Amino acid sequence: MSMRKGGEIRLRGIPGSPGIAIGRAFLFERTRPRIPHRHLAPEEVEGEIVRFREALERSERELHKIIEIARQKVDPDAAAIFEAQLLMLRDEHIYERIEQRIRSERLNAEAIVHEEFEAYLERIQAPEDPYWDERASDVRDVLERLLRNLQKGRLLSNVEESSIVVADELTPADLVLFSRRNILGVALDYGGPTSHTVIIARSLRVPAVLGLHNITDLAAPGDMLIVDGYTGRVIVRPSRATRNLYHRHLRWLENHIRTFERELASLPAQTRCGRRIWLRVNLEFREELPSVATLGADGIGLYRSEPLFLGRGKFVSEEEQYAYYRQIVEAVRPEVATIRLFDLGADKVLLSTYREPNPFLGWRGVRILLDRPEEFLRPQLRAILRASAHGSVRILIPMVTSLEEIERFYVYYRAIYEELRAEGVAVAERVPVGAMIEVPSAAVLIERLAERLDFVSIGTNDLIQYLLAVDRGNDLVADLYQEFHPAVLHTLKHIIDGAHRKGISVSLCGEMASNPLATVLLVGMGLDEFSVNPVMLPEIKYTIRQVDCEQARLLTEELLALSRTEEIEKRLQAWHRTCCPELYRMKMEEMEDWPGA
Repeated sequence: MSMRKGGEIRLRGIPGSPGIAIGRAFLFERTRPRIPHRHLAPEEVEGEIVRFREALERSERELHKIIEIARQKVDPDAAAIFEAQLLMLRDEHIYERIEQRIRSERLNAEAIVHEEFEAYLERIQAPEDPYWDERASDVRDVLERLLRNLQKGRLLSNVEESSIVVADELTPADLVLFSRRNILGVALDYGGPTSHTVIIARSLRVPAVLGLHNITDLAAPGDMLIVDGYTGRVIVRPSRATRNLYHRHLRWLENHIRTFERELASLPAQTRCGRRIWLRVNLEFREELPSVATLGADGIGLYRSEPLFLGRGKFVSEEEQYAYYRQIVEAVRPEVATIRLFDLGADKVLLSTYREPNPFLGWRGVRILLDRPEEFLRPQLRAILRASAHGSVRILIPMVTSLEEIERFYVYYRAIYEELRAEGVAVAERVPVGAMIEVPSAAVLIERLAERLDFVSIGTNDLIQYLLAVDRGNDLVADLYQEFHPAVLHTLKHIIDGAHRKGISVSLCGEMASNPLATVLLVGMGLDEFSVNPVMLPEIKYTIRQVDCEQARLLTEELLALSRTEEIEKRLQAWHRTCCPELYRMKMEEMEDWPGA
C-alpha cells in the first residue's frame, strides 16, 4: 500500500557510497519477465533452439555494451563484474542442458531457462550465507536479461537527467547504464555495503544509501530528496529549512573537503603522542592506483586479485598476471603492495564450478588454492614473486583456518621461489607472507599461526558474521551485525595481543577499519596498520592524528569492561564528538548540532 503523502520524512539506512545528493526522485521499477509454459509440437523444437541462441547472442551484445560503458565511465577493471556475467551466459553445463531439455521435454525456452537458473540459485543458497542476497542479484541479472531477450523485450536504461534513482534494488548493470544520464544519487530498499552495485556507485562517486526498506512507498516521482551517503540518512520532501541547511553544507564541503584532503595528504598517520600508524588502502581496480599517492597512503594493505580471475575465466596465464602485478607494484613504489591470493569460492565462484549446499562454509579461499595448485596457486605465486623484483610486495593468504594450511602453502611457496632462482629469474630477497584472520578458529589459534607468518590481516566483515552468526545481508537480522559487540572487541584484542607476543604486525582490512568511530578503539588495542576504502582515508588519518595513545589505551580498557554494545557505541561517539569536531561538521552526524542549523 502506498504511503506517498505528507511532509518531511527522515529515514535511516546503510551508507553505501559517500557524498550528498539533492534532487528529484525518479522511481525505477523493473518489469519482471513473464514465464510462460508451453508444450512444443515436434516441428517447433528446432525453431525454439534457434530462438534461445538468438536470445543468448542479444544478451551478449547488451553485456558488451555495458562493459564498454563501464570502461569509459567507471574504470577498466570494473568491467570484470560484467565479463563474469558473459561467462555465465556461455556456461557449457547450463547451455547444453537447456538445449537438451528443450529437445527432450519439448517445453518452451523461457520455462526451462527459468527452472535451470532457479535450481542453481536454490542449490547454493543457504540462510547462513553472508552476502548472499547482495551477490544473488548478479546471477538473477543474467537470468532476467536472457528471459527478456527471449521475449524480445527492450533494455530500458533511460532515467531523467540529474535525478535521484529510487528503487527496491539495482543491479550493477542498471547503475552503469544510468550513469550516462548523470544521476545524482541512489536510494534503495534493499542491499548491503559490499555489493557489486555499491562498488560501482563508489567508483562513479554517486552517493548511495541502501537498506531503507520502504523508500519506494514513501517517495513519489518528482519528490525532492536528500541522500546523505555519509550517515545513511535519506530525507523525503525536505522542508525549506532542511534544504537550505544541506545546500549550505554542500557549499562548505566543496570548499573545505579538498583543502582538508590536500593538507592531510602530506602528513603522516601519526598520533598526537608520536606513534606512527601505517595507513594503507584496499583496492580492487587498477584505476584506483593513483589514489595511493594522491591521498598520501602508505601503500596497499589489501589488493583483491580475484577480479582478474573472474573477469577472464579459469585460466589466467602467469605472464598475464605478472604484467598485472608488476603494474601495481611499480605504481605504488616505494610503498608496499599487499596482494591477496585468489579468494575464490562462496559468492565468487563461476556458474560452471562445483555446486555446494552451503558455499560460504565450503570450498573457498586457501582450500581451493591448495586443492588446485597447478591451476591457481603455482601461476599466481610465480607471477607475484617475479613482480617482487620491481618493488615492495607482501602476499596474503585468504580464509586460513588452521596451521596445516599455512604449512602446506609454504611447501609450494619455497619450491616455487627456488625454482625461479634456479631459472635465473629476479626475485626479491624477502617477500613477507601473511594470513587473513577472518574465521573464529584462526582467531583462537593466533599465536600458533603467528609463529609461521610475517604479519596478519584481520578481515572483520567475515569474522564478525561468523562470530555472531549473523548475515548482515539478511534484513531480518541485519541489526544484529554489530561491529562493537563485546565479543567482537575481545576477539580483536586477543588477535592483536597474540600476534604481538610472537613479534609480528597486525593489519585490519575489513569495513571496521574505515569506520572513524572505531579508530580510537583500534589504536588503543595496539593495531599497527589500517587498510581502508580510499574514500575514507582522509577521515581515518584525521582521526588518528587526534588520538593520544595513553588516553586511547585507558578508553579501550573501559570499553572492554562494558557488556552492552549500546554503551560502547555511546562512549565512542562521545570521544569522537569531543576530539574530532571537524569530522562531525563534515558528516552532519547530528543535524541539530551542525553550525547554522
